[in-house]
Amino acid sequence: MKKFLSITLFAILISGYAIGQNLERLNPLPSYWSYTYDISVPLGETADFVSAASFRGFSIEGRSFIKSNLSIGGSIGWHVFYEEVRDEVINFSLNTDEQVISGAVSGVQYRYINAFPILFNADYYFGDINTDEIIPFVGLGAGTSIVSRRLELGIVGLTETSWRLAVSPELGATFKVGPRNHLIVSGQYMYNFKNDPEPSTSYLSFGIGFTSYF
Repeated sequence: MKKFLSITLFAILISGYAIGQNLERLNPLPSYWSYTYDISVPLGETADFVSAASFRGFSIEGRSFIKSNLSIGGSIGWHVFYEEVRDEVINFSLNTDEQVISGAVSGVQYRYINAFPILFNADYYFGDINTDEIIPFVGLGAGTSIVSRRLELGIVGLTETSWRLAVSPELGATFKVGPRNHLIVSGQYMYNFKNDPEPSTSYLSFGIGFTSYF
């Protein structure tokens, strides 16, 4: 899994750089990379499994402007949710060749969700990147996510990993702090569609970071 994610990230970074270089040759508008630290809050079925907020997340995104107030690009992120749960009973049902065995167990549980969104994004800016110091923006991302859910109880660990279709509307703003650098803050709603028998994964992600124009 780690090797696959490293290859995927490398391919996206190279592709984003190549697209940015081609777009830059076609028009004088800039491109930029953004790097954000993300705090995420689980929602819906995600919160039923892990209710604690995540302080372990980051995103990398490349954007190229096709107009002074419109950009396209791609992003990749990693958001980790974790919670320790005590005194909760888990019901289970196991199908064997001869019978169905049902029961319940309790104990200290360790629950994890790792989400790796890989998105294509389009963003509209309420201002001109060439002149304005503060520029609010709205955007929409669509693509896929790798979602891994893990439950550990005693010496038993169960892991479910799958690819999901994903969408992510976004609100944010950039603040100019240098000739080629901006501070960026954003809020995203990330929704990963249900993949039977695994439930949907949804959360709010708040990011703060910086951009580097080229």
